[in-house]
Amino acid sequence: MKRVFKVLLVLLVALMPFVAVSAKSTKTTTTTAAKLEGKKVNFYVFHGNGCSHCADLLTFLSELDKDPEYNYMYDLVKYEVWYNAENKALMTNVFKYFGVTDENKIGVPLYVIGEEHFNGFPNPESSPEGYATAIQEIKDALKKAYTNPDYKDIVAGIGSGSIDPDDSKANEAKTTNNIIGYVIIGLVVIIVIAIIFGRHNSDVYYPTEDEEEDDDEAVTVEEPKKEEVVKVTAKKVPVKKTATKKASTKTTTKKKTTKTTSTKKTTKTNTKKK
Repeated sequence: MKRVFKVLLVLLVALMPFVAVSAKSTKTTTTTAAKLEGKKVNFYVFHGNGCSHCADLLTFLSELDKDPEYNYMYDLVKYEVWYNAENKALMTNVFKYFGVTDENKIGVPLYVIGEEHFNGFPNPESSPEGYATAIQEIKDALKKAYTNPDYKDIVAGIGSGSIDPDDSKANEAKTTNNIIGYVIIGLVVIIVIAIIFGRHNSDVYYPTEDEEEDDDEAVTVEEPKKEEVVKVTAKKVPVKKTATKKASTKTTTKKKTTKTTSTKKTTKTNTKKK
């Protein structure tokens, strides 16, 4: 199995450059306006006269225009679409670029900052939490667009014809997803081939690292047992020898004492007879 994984790893590394090239090819060839330092971004608002949500947005923007933290970042550009067919067509193309083609989802207010778009605006009284979230989204989008050196003016590009609405972000996402799908399918095919290749070589046994470690442990465990047996037998032998020596010495001393007592007795009897 180690060989199989090595082959699989080599194939994955070999595919990486092709994946990178494919990802680069999905980028659109639209005109990008490089942002100059200190240049304001355009804040586009598509609205309808008489729309209450549009009125809430424009009221907030009048307050934002007085905020020194943000008012230097943007220029407000407004398009009325309910009574102006040309402005409505532009709004439809902007929606199309961002992947919205359902007429039921095309509505006002629509506002665009750089490459981000927002649809709808909550009422501050009926939805205070949603209102606070919408305000924070606008501020974050302004900072992002203003500090982006590759700032892209989507609405201006669509209006001038330099950006094709059909070349939309939705299509770009679909293309990227298709490439990812192809890569996944390729990896699955490689894995299947690797498994089949591994089965063909299944008659050859390659011990794993765990098995090799188990063999080493078994050898190291058996060796100390042999040494202990040798040491025990070496101790028993001298103990037996010392015991026999002591026994022999005791017997010799006893014999000597018996001889001395017998001589004493004989000397006594001899003296009496005299």
